[in-house]
Amino acid sequence: MRAECNCETPDLDQIYRSSLVKRTKYFQKLREDLRQRFRNEYLALLVHRGTRRNDALEVGDVVLIGHDNVRRIDWPLGVVLEVYPGKDGVPQVARIRTSHAERIRPFQRLYPLEVSAKTEISVLKASGKASLPVEKTPESSTDHVLDSPTDYAPDSPVESTDNSEEKPPTETRLERTIKIPRKLNL
Repeated sequence: MRAECNCETPDLDQIYRSSLVKRTKYFQKLREDLRQRFRNEYLALLVHRGTRRNDALEVGDVVLIGHDNVRRIDWPLGVVLEVYPGKDGVPQVARIRTSHAERIRPFQRLYPLEVSAKTEISVLKASGKASLPVEKTPESSTDHVLDSPTDYAPDSPVESTDNSEEKPPTETRLERTIKIPRKLNL
């Protein structure tokens, strides 16, 4: 026969399960709140009726796919996979990949975000260690790397790998400044 145990120790499996469930619900709510805030604050500012820009969409551009019967906040995001020209040779239709499927939509229903394929590539190249800003000092012709304004060290020359690299754009197509992320001070 088993004796009843009046232990004060709770079941650890139950404690772990309840804390995991709470944590999972918290992360789901946080993710949904951030997604909703992004859509409300950022995406709503990008779509302006009236003037259309002359620059055509390119493969890799991130776009909002417009629908007449859906609120603008709920428009899906997509990435341009292919661009198809019309009879006159001017691109008018694009194949878009969304989170659920691939769709073919006319340019009139596609609203590009500020981030284009060219901007992303140049920002990624610029965020590497080799592409830190290089300055020439007036005293000598050696190159120096400036990590920040307070990290100036004139005694540490750095070899330049390639001077022909073009400087990445500091503004997007809609004239917002690009801040290159500095992660882990690498």
